[in-house]
Amino acid sequence: MNLVISFFGKIQLLFRIKWYFSIPEKKKIIIYDYNLPDILHFYFKKKITYYLYTRLEKINFYILIKSIVKNLWKWSFFSGYIIEYIKAIKPSLIITFIDNNIQFYYLKKFFPKIKIAFVQNGMRGYSNDIFGLLESKKLNKKDIGVDKMFVWNALVGNMYKKYLSGNYYNIGSIVNNHVKLLKKKRKKKSLLFISEFRNNNLGYDLSKDSYSIEKKLISFLYNFCEKNFLIFEICSNLKNSVNEFKFYKNLMPGDNWKFLEKKNQFSGYYYIDEALVTVFVSSSLGYESISRGNKTAAFTLRHLATENESYKFGWPYKFPEKGKIWTNKYDEKIFDRILKYLIYSNYKDYYAYQKKIIPNILTRYSGNKKFLSIISHDIKK
Repeated sequence: MNLVISFFGKIQLLFRIKWYFSIPEKKKIIIYDYNLPDILHFYFKKKITYYLYTRLEKINFYILIKSIVKNLWKWSFFSGYIIEYIKAIKPSLIITFIDNNIQFYYLKKFFPKIKIAFVQNGMRGYSNDIFGLLESKKLNKKDIGVDKMFVWNALVGNMYKKYLSGNYYNIGSIVNNHVKLLKKKRKKKSLLFISEFRNNNLGYDLSKDSYSIEKKLISFLYNFCEKNFLIFEICSNLKNSVNEFKFYKNLMPGDNWKFLEKKNQFSGYYYIDEALVTVFVSSSLGYESISRGNKTAAFTLRHLATENESYKFGWPYKFPEKGKIWTNKYDEKIFDRILKYLIYSNYKDYYAYQKKIIPNILTRYSGNKKFLSIISHDIKK
């Protein structure tokens, strides 16, 4: 039965693939593992950029046949099709926004003269993430590497260098840098919770209840808002997700809350800029909110459900177990203290405190000028 299901699954995949029959044009830049919405397309001119799909969304028939003929029984999708595709385009730069794709690290071995770079797209950790995978595989640095790593902070850069050859550049979050700060007034009475809902249970061990934190925390936040006359809002993580809405609806003790839908890749940034206070558990958007100067509470409790220490506040930097705006412990008295500090503190005092902690985690470089200055040297004229 499993073989039958697998067979028909492959047939369905073939029908979903978009086929192209033209010979690819030569381009200076390849955005590797391109997946809309990909922030990198905002920073490279379309006429010199090739968007290379690597997840069977689109297949070039000409390259496919050519790669099979050249490689015959040694053919594989990566070492055959992908490598042949890149040879046809002849770029001077290959860059990706998917920094946790180990396959990408092998490109340097095939193309030593082409500049290879990645841009970090979110917080990184060990369990179920790239550093745990790199540690377990024990790969040889002679076989994998890049020229440039554009990372969120220096410690993450140094961790990557432990496993990969190449240099890192601390540019912060490229998406966070891209989205301008809203100038309009913040909501006077709103508390916003950043959802991390996934249809596949966040990708964690499904034998554990990785949402156990939300199942307790949402009730506390709802009741806190009721007592303090605040509007409770959920910032959705998925677009058009009925399951996500139902998940939170089932956790709410009442009906006095709003579900803010994801309209596009930047919606979350607008929501956190508008909110009086934002709360998160382990979301990258939560750290980006702090870097944007928004009053933000980090209830970094995911490690309690996953036994993964890299979910503690500010990892890989080692912060105390609690601070003015964060806690790694489930303690509702601490939650209450943090939220009231954020609500009633003036912005001048908050900014002064925020500036002490945020440089270690994520600095915001408005407009990505630092990134563009560095990457421009790798694009041949």
